[in-house]
Amino acid sequence: MVKVVQIGPVTIGKQTKVAVPIVATTIAEIMAQAQYVKSLAPDLIEWRIDSYQAVTDWEQLDAWGLRLQQEVAPLPLLVTYRTVAEGGAGTLEADAYQRLLQRLVQASWVQAVDVEWNTISPSSLQRLQQSQCPLVLSQHHFQGTPPLTELRQTLQAMAASGVDVVKMATMPHTAADVLTLLAATDEARQTLGCPLVTMAMGDLGKLTRVTGNLFGSAITFATGKQQSAPGQLSVTTVRELLETFGGSNTKVN
Repeated sequence: MVKVVQIGPVTIGKQTKVAVPIVATTIAEIMAQAQYVKSLAPDLIEWRIDSYQAVTDWEQLDAWGLRLQQEVAPLPLLVTYRTVAEGGAGTLEADAYQRLLQRLVQASWVQAVDVEWNTISPSSLQRLQQSQCPLVLSQHHFQGTPPLTELRQTLQAMAASGVDVVKMATMPHTAADVLTLLAATDEARQTLGCPLVTMAMGDLGKLTRVTGNLFGSAITFATGKQQSAPGQLSVTTVRELLETFGGSNTKVN
């Protein structure tokens, strides 16, 4: 049986939840986006701090993070530093990346932290897990979709690390790639024992963003002011299609 995970007031691991990203370089842009994104009534908000120009100034990041969390409350804040290697704007070296994550998991304004499986060291991941902050362990394939056997092995290894949520994103080039990702998702939800988040990116992958309730993806990412990954749909569209494909909890619970 898949366990559920609490990210703030939201239960992850039942019906698919909707997350909307904030992607901006300045505090003025971030706060403006926060007001707009909150008005969309998602289940949680992702702050993509890799785009924020002062991300290496911890005192400033900490102060504005607290203000942002107060602005979007009661919606929980998932904080993500996405590296260039995995499709983001982040250029921190591995040691600096790991130090940043260690600070984030201890910050009062953070309800969950994204951690890149390919970037974090096993020892650093273990240290992060000593905190009470939920961790979303992620891997992104922007160039293609690995074969089913590789996806299966990777998802199993990620879940075996003991993190709270496992996330996998791939780029499909054919319809068969989309089916591969969905097959891996359907299989993994029955074997991993932790909530799973998957999506195929781009136009071909849009189907995977609205069928989580059928195949077992616990969170889908929808568009606010700006996409954080190719293929994201509007919150309204995602809500409607989640309900069409098996029901969706449309309120923060």
